[in-house]
Amino acid sequence: MSRIIASVITFNPDINLLKKNIDSYIDYVDEIIIVDNFSKNRDELIQFKKIGVNIINNTSNLGIAKALNIALNYGNNKNYDLLLTMDQDSYFEKDSFKFLKSGFNISSDVAIVCPTINDVKIGNISKSNKNWEELFTTITSGSLCSISKLVKIGGFNISLYIDYVDVDLCLRLNKKKLIIIRSNDSILNHKLGNSKIYKFLNINFISTNHNKMRRYYYARNKVYIYKKYFFIFPLFVIRDYFSFLKTLLIIVLFEKEKQSKIIYTLKGIYDGVFKI
Repeated sequence: MSRIIASVITFNPDINLLKKNIDSYIDYVDEIIIVDNFSKNRDELIQFKKIGVNIINNTSNLGIAKALNIALNYGNNKNYDLLLTMDQDSYFEKDSFKFLKSGFNISSDVAIVCPTINDVKIGNISKSNKNWEELFTTITSGSLCSISKLVKIGGFNISLYIDYVDVDLCLRLNKKKLIIIRSNDSILNHKLGNSKIYKFLNINFISTNHNKMRRYYYARNKVYIYKKYFFIFPLFVIRDYFSFLKTLLIIVLFEKEKQSKIIYTLKGIYDGVFKI
């Protein structure tokens, strides 16, 4: 029987939301660890030890990828089979986590089983009549991962720090012909930035309203992905490129602090081309 370790990467978390996060799967996993990236309120995390959560305190903000690798290596060293990777502000609908595990029975090539995502800000949920669907990429939060398969491809890419860490992982899995499966019975409530829907020329545009530093990493890491994978997955890169152009348009049309965000985006593009 597969043993599951759950991990939450934290940075200045909302403690009440973090409780809701952990409560949504605590009954279905064998161990939970918090990997904290030097939060200002890290002393408040001690309370989770009372319910058996182990806490790993980093002495600086190492970024999402390195923190995920800490969780992955911890699980691997303790001979767990599956790793649940959670953002601090995500949580499963009641008892819906339990559907994920059976996804690994579909094929021996399954590397990740992920839930259906509901954006709590805009109610954007994928709907399907199928129980299971194969995906090309998925986000990190809510993903139940085969530890052995992730270790085999080298874990998470620490050069990306934050943003597109999940995309890079999924593309490397696809390169190895490994499979990502989504359960449509498992629902993860997730917040992607400060998402808001705007209407322009009777067309809906979704803006995440991320700050300028996130815009920097978003642009830098997209360019990294384009350089690395264009000749392997050209259709994915082309589609993502046009999505990037749409994001730039959304920043210009709708977001606040647009000048600084565009400047940091351009800096990210430059560093993506020449420095990473």
